[in-house]
Order: sequence, then C-alpha cells, then structure tokens
Amino acid sequence: MAVNPIFSIDANSSALTTLGFLNSTSVDLANSLARLSSGLRIVSPADDPGGLAQSITLSAQASRATAASTVITNATSFSNSQNSFLTQVQSSLTQLSDLAVSAQSGTATPADISTYTTEFVQLQNFISDVGNKQFNGINLFGGQGLSVITGGDSSNTFNLTPIDLANASPSVGLASAYDTSAVTIGTAAAAASAQSVIATAIQTVGMMIANVGSNVERLNLTNDSQTSLATNLTNASNAITKVDLPTEIANFSQLSLLQQTQNEALAQELLLPQLSLNLLTSLPKLG
Repeated sequence: MAVNPIFSIDANSSALTTLGFLNSTSVDLANSLARLSSGLRIVSPADDPGGLAQSITLSAQASRATAASTVITNATSFSNSQNSFLTQVQSSLTQLSDLAVSAQSGTATPADISTYTTEFVQLQNFISDVGNKQFNGINLFGGQGLSVITGGDSSNTFNLTPIDLANASPSVGLASAYDTSAVTIGTAAAAASAQSVIATAIQTVGMMIANVGSNVERLNLTNDSQTSLATNLTNASNAITKVDLPTEIANFSQLSLLQQTQNEALAQELLLPQLSLNLLTSLPKLG
C-alpha cells in the first residue's frame, strides 16, 4: 500500500521546521559557549558594535588615567626626595647655629674656634652639595617648579612650588648661609653675624619644607582621584564587554536542554512516516 503523500509532505515540513529551530539553537549554544570560555560578552564585533566602540573609548581613558597616576607617583617621589634632603639641611643649619653660638663664648680657645670652624665649613659644603642633587637627571632644587600632568589630557597640569636652595635672596634660598667666604665664625663678631644669617636660613628652610608638604598633599589628592577614575572607567568598560557568568551559565543550560529536546523531536518526526507505513501495511486488505 502506498503512503499517503499529503501525510508525507506534512511530516517532512514539520521535520524541516524542527531542523530550523535546532540549527538556530545550535548557533546560540555555540555563541554561549564562546562567551563562557572567553569570559567576554562581546566575542565578535558583530555581537555589539556600539557597545564595543564605547568600551574601547572607556578603556583608552582608563589607560590614560593610569598613566597619569604613574606620573603623579613619580612626582611624589621627587617631592619626598626634596623633603628628605631639606630635613638634613635643617639639621645641618641647626648645628651651624650651635657652632656660631659656641664660637662667641668667651671661654673658647683658639684651638676650640679652629675645631668649630672646621666643622662649620664641612656643614656649609654639605648644604652647598645638596643644592646640586638630582632626581632622575632633574635638579631637585632648581629655580623651576616641576610641571606635573594631572589627567589624560596634557592641558591638565600644575606646577610644583619650586625649592631653590641656590637663590641668593635670604627669604628664598640659602646661598648666603653656605657661602664659606662670607659666613664664618673665626671671630666673635663674625660668629654673631653668621648666627643671624643662619637664623634666617632656618626660617627659609622651614618654609621650603612647608611648600614641599603642600606639593605632596596636592599630588596625593590628585593621584587618588586619578586612581579612582581609572577604576571606574575600567569597571564601566568591563560592564559592557565582560560576560555575566551566572546569567550566561543559566542561558547555556537552557539552550542545552532545548537542543536535546529538539533532537528528540526531530528524531521522532523522522520516524513518523515509517511508523505510519508500518501501520498501514499491517491493516487487513479490503476485498
């Protein structure tokens, strides 16, 4: 007995429909597996062109903020180096002042004065040497304030307050304090004059240390803001490109189950014509 052609066409049509669903599910399942294995929501640019473009922009901004943070950190190290040397200069000036007072003592012998003078000159030379110290080839105590970039845009900069030990002005630098020919303690009168010069120098160093402290405070605040900005920009970029694992795992499980169901359905639909044929051929022939 021949199989009913209409029945056969319906069965084939149903199988083709199920096969179409199965192919679509297989594609979705492959995409889900790619997202899980890569950890990315956008595996291909075609997945989300607009989101990918936005993520690239955010990532570039985050990279610039991180680079700016590194620059600021270096500038902070520069300023901390200044502070370290200035602390030593302050200690040296205090000792110079003590020596100037000692040299004015009426009980100091010429030998004592000579000893005081030797130490006095050595301390002056130390302070003079500090004025030439460098950080990565840059003068720590030059007349120019270090320019520091504070963001991803080169226009976002500020200048650190300069610390100029070599400036001849008593209210700005210390040149007069470590001038071994002009500031001496060989006599009581010279020692008294030196004591006055050094007292001014001590006040000036105090202002220098305060300026360095202000520079470091500004740098720390700026660095904190750049670090926070870089973190937030990175999080925003990741929210676009990174896969949400719990959601994607649930999606993968659902697609896997759907694929299994569709495979079973397709197998059954392909068997239906044969089952129908077997049924028809088993019926008794009519006379």
